[in-house]
Amino acid sequence: MDELVKFLFGLVGVFAFLNALYNTIMSYQAKSWQPVSGQIDDASFFITEDVDETFFNAKIRYHYRHNNKAFKGKRLAYGLFPSTVESFVLKPYLEATDSSPKTTVYVNPKNPKQAALVVGIRVFHLYTLVFFVVWNWAFYHFIMTGN
Repeated sequence: MDELVKFLFGLVGVFAFLNALYNTIMSYQAKSWQPVSGQIDDASFFITEDVDETFFNAKIRYHYRHNNKAFKGKRLAYGLFPSTVESFVLKPYLEATDSSPKTTVYVNPKNPKQAALVVGIRVFHLYTLVFFVVWNWAFYHFIMTGN
């Protein structure tokens, strides 16, 4: 049973790091996507609390046109999740909504359903990558080697 638990913890760490890396790469690539005009339909920044922590959240819905076709989106930024660090969520949210209801939507020209409002590598991407590098190093160092 001990080996199964170690394997699952290791798997979670590797998966989380790969997910963070994917989101960072996608956000970097989205910087070169085609910018189009869009319209924000709904946007909210809100706080949720549980017993020990406060989480900052942002949700957004928007629509845009690409090659005379209408699309809807809800991705604010790749890799942006609820966070206990307010600025990680608030800064991208304010950047996307500063001229609301108008906004710039970055659209993947190869797949116009894929879009984001905030693009490029941001602090929250680097923080997440570093966190999971440390997580995986600590897991390997302390759990797997016993040191």
